[in-house]
Amino acid sequence: MAVNDYESVEAHPNGLAQRSKMKKRTLVIVALFLLMATLTGWVQVAASAPAPPTPTPVSTPTPPAETVPLTTEQAALVVGPGQLGRLSLQLNAGDRVNGQVTAVPQDIYFTIEDPHGQIVLNAGRITEKDFSFVAATRGSYQLVFGNALFLLSNKVVLVQLQHTGAQVFPPFTGTYVAVSPGEVKTFTVVLTANQELKGSLKIQGGQQELGFSVSDPNGNTVVSAGKVYYSQTFAFTAATSGAYQLCFDNSFSSYASKLVSIELFTNPGGQWRWWGAPRQWWGSPPKLSFTTSPAGAISGSGFTTQPVVTVQDGGSNITTPSSAAVTVTITPGTGTSGAVLSGTTTVSALNGVATFSGLSIDLPGAAYTLTATSNGVTSAVSSAFNVTLPANMIVLNAGWSLISLPLIPGNPAITSVLSGISSSVISVWHYDGASASWLNYVPALGGTLTTMRDGNAYWINMGAPTILNVSGSELPARPAPPPTYSVAAGWNMIGFKSMASRSLAAYLTGTDYRGFPIYGYAPGACLTISSSTDSLQLGMGYWVYFNAAGTIKP
Repeated sequence: MAVNDYESVEAHPNGLAQRSKMKKRTLVIVALFLLMATLTGWVQVAASAPAPPTPTPVSTPTPPAETVPLTTEQAALVVGPGQLGRLSLQLNAGDRVNGQVTAVPQDIYFTIEDPHGQIVLNAGRITEKDFSFVAATRGSYQLVFGNALFLLSNKVVLVQLQHTGAQVFPPFTGTYVAVSPGEVKTFTVVLTANQELKGSLKIQGGQQELGFSVSDPNGNTVVSAGKVYYSQTFAFTAATSGAYQLCFDNSFSSYASKLVSIELFTNPGGQWRWWGAPRQWWGSPPKLSFTTSPAGAISGSGFTTQPVVTVQDGGSNITTPSSAAVTVTITPGTGTSGAVLSGTTTVSALNGVATFSGLSIDLPGAAYTLTATSNGVTSAVSSAFNVTLPANMIVLNAGWSLISLPLIPGNPAITSVLSGISSSVISVWHYDGASASWLNYVPALGGTLTTMRDGNAYWINMGAPTILNVSGSELPARPAPPPTYSVAAGWNMIGFKSMASRSLAAYLTGTDYRGFPIYGYAPGACLTISSSTDSLQLGMGYWVYFNAAGTIKP
């Protein structure tokens, strides 16, 4: 329609009606246009575009937890009757510990304490217990095991641990076997033919004794050690390939569990190496100690003080359950070469104490010591002691000796006194103070010296060392009074008639001796006495100057 059409409508007398009709036609046309546009897809994009999705928060991926490696360890300890045992873990804050405790035999009280003594875990009475905790603070955590239930039986506690950063004490790096009372337990080692195995055992618990043997794959006994105490070493070569059984026999024990630590090594390829993990033995091993050393030793006679040896733990405590066999010997290089220790030299300890009796040494000598040994226990050495001759025996060295007789000889004839040693005697001399003359004797030739009497001193020259055994009595036959000895003015060769040492002043009381020095003689050297309190020695003779004649009353 042209514009002028509208103008003509405006000018038409019915213009308003016409205008309304025109508007209706226009609206219809627009509606038709929109419908066609929709149908032809012109507005398809706007009409069909999806609504934007509702935003969903994107979660940040959680990083994986840091993995801290766990260290796996084992430990074992023996808890005596009525005692507490402790295993220490040195932890840092945040360290984790997982573990398992096994008591052999059953039942032990188990708690864990933190460094301040606060209870982390109170498991009570357990036979087997799994546990886990995280250290809240840095320090030493204590695994405490109480054996208050059984006053006759010890307990073996086996602990398996997994932890981060802990230091475990007592440490453990090897193999342990726990054996209950009355039990026989085996440990298997697989070997190939011709392979050598060496090993050692340490035993804890009870009296530290256990039966031990090794059998081959066919059941034949390879090692038969019987009952062993404290420790045992063994070695063998496998005759055939297969499983060898180490057998630990505790069947004889009614109460005591035993803990056996095993150390094994073998030589594949000709080079020795540890079989499995080497054992680390914690603490000090058991030891022996002389609580009483020998004393009062006279050759050929029992010590007046017999030795006593105790079996002790590393803390020097007597291990009262021990019945270990203890042996004493003369320590090599001490005393007199060739000396023999006689008597019962091996005794079993009673409650950890080995008491000896009747021991003696045949040869005199200085600075003897005894060594005590027991299987698997650290040995001990006694204090030094001297072995002297009986009072009636006199040591004669090769060459000159100045001697006297400690007893009244039953027969004073010189040939009788020297009868046992005459083949070694070169000559004997005595100075008679009353006549101021020398008397002498030479075997086979005789001489002016025909007797040897108590109260006199004698020079004796020997071709070889020997011992003079003097037979006689301390007092004359009754009713004769005790002997006295006359001395002359001047020099006298006096004897010391006594069975025990006495001071010079006591022996010469009542005589007018000049004073000092007084002379004796040791092998190769002159001895002097310069004090009235000095002792005169058994079997020795002396030169003494008297200002006047007198009488010695011993």
